[in-house]
Amino acid sequence: MLGILWVICIGVLPSAAFGAAEPATSSSVTEISAPKPEKKEPIHITSDKMEAYNKKNMIIFIGSVSAIQGKMEIQSDRLEVFMKKKENSAVEGAAAASGGNTNPAAGPDQSSVDRLIAIGNVLITQENSKYASAEHLDYREASGIAVLTGNPRAWDNKNQVIGTKIEIFLRDGRTIVYGSKSRRVSVTLYPSNDNSGSNSKSPTTTSLNGK
Repeated sequence: MLGILWVICIGVLPSAAFGAAEPATSSSVTEISAPKPEKKEPIHITSDKMEAYNKKNMIIFIGSVSAIQGKMEIQSDRLEVFMKKKENSAVEGAAAASGGNTNPAAGPDQSSVDRLIAIGNVLITQENSKYASAEHLDYREASGIAVLTGNPRAWDNKNQVIGTKIEIFLRDGRTIVYGSKSRRVSVTLYPSNDNSGSNSKSPTTTSLNGK
């Protein structure tokens, strides 16, 4: 099993769900809805190796990394966690200014995350179902935005959307998928199993790129 378990808290991680796809807001851009997270939960991180750099306020997890928050899991080859720097008290600040000793324990605030970067074979799942994958994930707590790049794609059950970049706006409950001239946004939708009279189960694939 994995050698390291670490627990931190941040606001939220992406929650999975597609809403109805909206028209592209510009060439090679489309937007899908996503639910807004409701509460904070701790993140449990396991990996084969962990490296901590207090001066850089950074902790690196390497090898079969798994970060779990509630029903959401992020898997990757490497995870870089940037912590918010602790603010020194007035006494510590005065001591530092005068060249005196400061609190040796001062350093990164290990209860507050500033940024998460997942690298290599990034896979996001929710309730054991695939939600998104990419080669690179960059999440910033200040903006509440997670950016997926490197062949990113997202799923809702079998439905799939592919682009060159996916931005997940956690606080707004929406996701934007970007394409390019060489790779348009592609959406594959499977028909629902209702009793509407249609027996077709073939998926519909649409490429979105306004002209």
